[in-house]
Amino acid sequence: MAHLAHIALIIRDYDEALAFYTGTLGFTLVEDTYQPEQDKRPSDSAGIASKRWVTIAPPNAPPHATTILLARATTPEQQ
Repeated sequence: MAHLAHIALIIRDYDEALAFYTGTLGFTLVEDTYQPEQDKRPSDSAGIASKRWVTIAPPNAPPHATTILLARATTPEQQ
């Protein structure tokens, strides 16, 4: 049966969003992987990669549940 794999949510900062969703709301980090082939910008001032694939799941989500893809804003319009 077909299902929705991810829902994208545009965020300002990966670590800030992860702290909120996992620390405050209790979501589970599913994946956090650097994507060098999609990285068009240099690392930030702290040396942190600018393009990552970050997915989270709601608390107590069943296996293979739809996850939230945290997509960092890349244009002023998205911010």
